[in-house]
Amino acid sequence: MSMAPTEVVLAGLDTLSDRQRAALVLRYWLDWGDQEIADAMGCARSTVRVLAFRGLRSLRDYFETQGVSP
Repeated sequence: MSMAPTEVVLAGLDTLSDRQRAALVLRYWLDWGDQEIADAMGCARSTVRVLAFRGLRSLRDYFETQGVSP
């Protein structure tokens, strides 16, 4: 049985590190900017960008393994 799209996204988010997940949720769900995220997470803006980049890459890889196309 295949998963619903929402379940695939949630399962994909569950594969990320806590920091990657936080960066992506704050950026794309709450629409926060890099500085706001950095302040909330206690890190540099560049760290936020790296976490988001790596998190998106991991999600893309996960979706490919699940047969989900962009």
